[in-house]
Amino acid sequence: MLSSNKGSVPVFTVKKKHAWRDQILRWVSIFLIVSVLLGTLVWVGLSSNFSYERFFTEVLSRIKPEIKQEAKIKPSSKEEELRQLIDSDKTFEIESLTNTPEGDILIKAKNGPTIIFSSKKSLTDQVTTLQTLLTKAKIDNKALKKVDFRFEKIVVEY
Repeated sequence: MLSSNKGSVPVFTVKKKHAWRDQILRWVSIFLIVSVLLGTLVWVGLSSNFSYERFFTEVLSRIKPEIKQEAKIKPSSKEEELRQLIDSDKTFEIESLTNTPEGDILIKAKNGPTIIFSSKKSLTDQVTTLQTLLTKAKIDNKALKKVDFRFEKIVVEY
């Protein structure tokens, strides 16, 4: 049988006597190569009437993102604001939009329900809630007849 003699095997180590000199020489050579390459590029650019200013402005204009501002037009009335909210969400098509005597807004949708929006509550919240109601009715396979937002709790008729 063979026996292992781990203790009798000599281990050799290399002493790093001049390792710091080698690293300095590597960094100096890299610096020299980079400076020669950059100098050559600058010399070629200057001799060929290359415009560095134009080059850098083109590069920066490609890097910088374009900022587009959407002009938000403030609606002049609650009816226009509501019409914009419904049109932007594409919730449904409006057949008629009228004011009630109490100052609320009555909407009759094409092929859809009659909706009464409260003028005292946020129109965006009401449109979002309406969108949720329409989605739920579609899932439940029910047709909405009337939705009334004037009260504390929403009145929904199927």
